[in-house]
Amino acid sequence: THVFESVLMAFNLERGGIFTLKRLFTNPGQLVQDYVAKGRFRYFGPFRMLIITTAIAFFILQYSESFAEFKRGFYQGVQNEDLYAFIEGASQYLNILLWLFVPVAALFSWVFNLKRGYNYAENLAFQTYVLGLTNIISMFAIFDLVLNRAVVVAIVYIAFAFYYVFSYKVFFGRSWGRSLLDVV
Repeated sequence: THVFESVLMAFNLERGGIFTLKRLFTNPGQLVQDYVAKGRFRYFGPFRMLIITTAIAFFILQYSESFAEFKRGFYQGVQNEDLYAFIEGASQYLNILLWLFVPVAALFSWVFNLKRGYNYAENLAFQTYVLGLTNIISMFAIFDLVLNRAVVVAIVYIAFAFYYVFSYKVFFGRSWGRSLLDVV
């Protein structure tokens, strides 16, 4: 029972979960600054958030028609049986591939913004929180079961893009135009 309690403690959603989500939507830059500098115990940790949101997103997305259509389209051109088996095996680890994106994105945001004074760890926390929130946004793709699929996908992708540019703008103190250029 102690092992089970330890696992539950590691994923304690009570400590700052709602507060963290609210701050992610309203002021992601200040959230990361507070988390790294002084308020680590007020916020839900970025890596725990990423793990939990990824698990929930992938669970929900398996029922999304858009995700199923994406997989069908992806496999449509694959003729080689070995390649098909490789892709199918790799898709089982898509979450890990997404998580590997975080340190790479953090490296680029750190290098492109050296003058802003944030270290790599702060950029890593920033990118982790942003990917966690985009996982939450992706969960809205499930509405393609009841709404027009193209509209739902468009809204989800626009929300991804807007949030990433917004969070970049706030975190690095850039203008909208510069943030858009840096993100693209």
